[in-house]
Order: sequence, then structure tokens, then C-alpha cells
Amino acid sequence: MSGNDGKLSPCCQQLREAIRAGIEEGEYRPGTAIPSENELSAAYGLSRQTVRNAVEILVREGLLRRVAGKGVYVRLKASLSLEDRECGFRLREPLRQRRHVFRRTLRPAGPYYGGKLDLGPDDALFYVQQGVLEGPQPLYIEEFYLPQGAFPGIERIEFMAFDVVEIFRHYGKDSCRTEQSLEIVPVDARNGKRLELSEGDPILLLERRDFDGRGHPMAFFRYRIRGDVCDLRISFSDLAASGLASI
Repeated sequence: MSGNDGKLSPCCQQLREAIRAGIEEGEYRPGTAIPSENELSAAYGLSRQTVRNAVEILVREGLLRRVAGKGVYVRLKASLSLEDRECGFRLREPLRQRRHVFRRTLRPAGPYYGGKLDLGPDDALFYVQQGVLEGPQPLYIEEFYLPQGAFPGIERIEFMAFDVVEIFRHYGKDSCRTEQSLEIVPVDARNGKRLELSEGDPILLLERRDFDGRGHPMAFFRYRIRGDVCDLRISFSDLAASGLASI
């Protein structure tokens, strides 16, 4: 019990502990939304302000996360601490980032993505396509393919509230190596509309495959990027060890 409990109403404390118990017992799973303020208010017979106060305490404690315009979500649990060792092309994180999910589904890997991820064509993949914006400005469209067997229950996680790095940490996954390719391509009509471009306008197409510590591919990503408004940077490390220092 925190030192501020004496300042809270008994109803606020009881609701806070009820939500906490729901998280600990699995009623509210990591990455999913808890009931809205109106729903909690009706269920417990409390004012919305009391509900808001109880939720805010759990946000400050790190159990919940607010996402503007979307709701309140149970935070993912990081089971390991990852260092920032990533090399290659990296997209700048927008200051006022928001995401819009176009599609999320479970699908068969098929021969192409099965080959990318060392899966059989009938193995299940979790697929997400979402746009990333800074304020009203579309920056890029992100697609990713994750083997359902390596990320059980991932279809319950709300991708507008959590990024892929947080999801990797939640599942104890460490991306130890990445392969990337970058080219300039004309945008198709559908993605051009989403990026506020005309069909045929040039965009950057970045594809990336991440590998775990055993060398197994664990994720495949594709980004369609507006190069006129989005920063793309490249990082290198351990050049001497890789034999590139003398080039």
C-alpha cells in the first residue's frame, strides 16, 4: 500500500485494488484495454472522477498506459533488458506519433513469407499493417509478420498502444541480427492515398528481417516511407570485427 493511500477515498482504493487484481489474475491481459471510465463507473456504482483517480494511480505505478483518444491499456511486461545495439537503417521516432491500424489478422505464411521466416506455408503468421503519422502528417506505412508460434496470444495486443520493441521485450525476444534492403519504388494507388501522394510518386521501400540469438528469423517488416518528410538514418558498429574497417 502506498504512502498516499490515506488521502484516497475508500471507494477509490477499492477500485484500484480491483483493477490491480484483474491484471494480476489475468482478467485484463498485457497489451489489452481495460473497461472504459463509463463502464467501470456503472459496474462499481462510482463517479467518473473516482474511477479516473483510481486509474491514474495505476498509470503512475506503471501498470497501465493511457493512449489519447483510444483508452487505457495494461502495460506489457519486459522480461529482459535490451541494449540499443541495432545497426542499419533506422526511422526517426515522431515527436507526436500516432498510429492508425489498417489491418490486423492471422493468416497462413504462404511460400513467400514462410521462406522469409523458416516456416511451412500453412503455419500461422500474425500480420499488421498500420500508418504512422506525426500530427496530421502521414510519414510511413509499416507492415510486419510475426510467427504466431513464437508470439502466443499476440493477436490480443493493441498495436496502437505499444511498439514492436516493447512487444519483443514482453515475449523475451532479443533481435540479435538484422538484414535490410532499401530501394526507391513508385507508390501504388492505395498506399499513395494513405501517404497523401499521387500514384507513381517515388517512395522509399525498406524491408527488414530480424534474427534471434540462435540465428532463426523471428520477424519480417516492410516500410513504405515518404522520403520528403521522414528521416532515415544508418548506423554502423563493430566495423573492425566485421572486417570492414580497412575498406
